[in-house]
Amino acid sequence: MVRCSSGFAGREDRDAKPSPREEKTYNEVKVVLDNNETIMKLIVEYKGCKELCRQAMKEQNEDAEREAFEGLLRTIESIQAIHHHSENITVAGKLLLQSLGKEDTKQTLEDQQALVKQLGDLLVFTIDFDQKRLMCAQLSNDFAFYRRLLPKFPRHPDVKVKAEEASSMALFTALNFPMIKALVSAAEDTMRTNDKILPMIGTMANACLNMLAKKNFEKKDTNLFLAKAMTGAIVLYDHCAEMGVFNRATFFRCPVCILTPSLADKGCYQAPEKGLSRPSVPAKRHSILHEALPRRLLKSSKTKATSITSRSLAAKRSFSHAIAGDRICTLRTS
Repeated sequence: MVRCSSGFAGREDRDAKPSPREEKTYNEVKVVLDNNETIMKLIVEYKGCKELCRQAMKEQNEDAEREAFEGLLRTIESIQAIHHHSENITVAGKLLLQSLGKEDTKQTLEDQQALVKQLGDLLVFTIDFDQKRLMCAQLSNDFAFYRRLLPKFPRHPDVKVKAEEASSMALFTALNFPMIKALVSAAEDTMRTNDKILPMIGTMANACLNMLAKKNFEKKDTNLFLAKAMTGAIVLYDHCAEMGVFNRATFFRCPVCILTPSLADKGCYQAPEKGLSRPSVPAKRHSILHEALPRRLLKSSKTKATSITSRSLAAKRSFSHAIAGDRICTLRTS
């Protein structure tokens, strides 16, 4: 089991200049990260075409369908940009994981602070973006209706996403957690040739936890960054590890999440019941969760908190995270 000191994000301002050996990877990843804010804005400000689509389905005439289609063309550009960014997230994730997945995991993370910070930024972005995406169900509906109308207006001068590209984007728009999926794809691809990826992800989560537990930093935004990076690392680990994050052999040393106030204004929490039903999950960890978490939080669909499962609901996997009002999660050793 890997134990880690507070090598990750060792300074309060979280700035880290790349060393000469990090510089090439750093610059390539930076191009992707620099676009995060733009893509986040697209999902936050996404309005959709619900009324136009409803009217077109109701009236079922060419004029109403054309009006809806032209309205959808504006939203499709945003969806296309989000899709392309998810592909870039996969590429950037591979670059970082390949660079950080080395023999001496702890030393690598301490020596390559700039790349570790970038991986943290990537994890935090997936947490933030997918939370917003979960609250934007209209995006999937808009894209489905666009595909339905596209054969009727294939020669419209403003069409940028044609039938072939639309088909390839269909699965992506059905995902509730597209950026997590993109990062998981990067990790799974890298793991085929590098068995140090899981230890690195677990060590990074441990480092974030250590700094939160020791209260290394005073700024709330720094602690929130660490909490989200830790949560993203746990979610990523749970996707990629065959037995998930809750079993005894996990590299992450505190796999049971306990909701507590005080570390920051907002944060991430919880591991639902379904994920703890695996035979590999120790009974003690299972009982700790059920003792510590209020029942209402285990049934997150009935609360105002926004819950994000680590995989799609259809996949029925274990770990989830969420933004929960003015609370943040930390972990308790089981």
